[in-house]
Amino acid sequence: MSITRITRRALFGAVATAAVLMTSGIAAADTLKVAAIYTLPVEQQWISRIHKALNAAADRGDIEYSFSENVANTDYERVMREYAEAGQQLVVGEVFALERAARKVAADYPDNAFLMGSSFGPSGDNFAVFDNWIHEPSYLTGMIAGAATKSNVIGMVGGYAIPEVNRLMNAFRERPLILQRSTSLNAAGSPCHYLKMFDAARKKPLLGHENIVTNQLQQSMPFNR
Repeated sequence: MSITRITRRALFGAVATAAVLMTSGIAAADTLKVAAIYTLPVEQQWISRIHKALNAAADRGDIEYSFSENVANTDYERVMREYAEAGQQLVVGEVFALERAARKVAADYPDNAFLMGSSFGPSGDNFAVFDNWIHEPSYLTGMIAGAATKSNVIGMVGGYAIPEVNRLMNAFRERPLILQRSTSLNAAGSPCHYLKMFDAARKKPLLGHENIVTNQLQQSMPFNR
């Protein structure tokens, strides 16, 4: 059985029917052992939605839920393997920064199911993915920014140079590129100026995210964060 791409909104339904993802033939009456791995605290915006949904499923008695938060990307593969070895039947998380390594873990544990936030597609029969397909609203915010700017400059702030972030940034700047041909772009010489800063390590920022946003506001830059 192949596992198809699902959206983050569909994640909650996927958790409720997680046994369908399993290749080990778990009975519907069994309590599913679910573990989640988060690279940020569970209070973070989209992580908190997943954490809340899994806790709700645990409160109903549908699953046994455990989780790890603030897991570094360099340590993520090890934690995935530990949960699989511990008998967690479904492992939920995010692998935007370790796409290849995460799929290798899934291949090594064919009897475990993995549901991961990812920029790419599913893999094998036990690795399903979800993502935030919000490039269209990002395009619309770019239209608003292009119409609102008084300096012919728009700004964007991104955390990681990964396909998910690049997709949103490219969508954000696309409409101003079309509408404002008289503006300038310092990055590649195309006709719209925009600010794109990444802090991949989140430990050695060029500027703090809040400082970047403040600087953009001071320069009258409509921005996307």
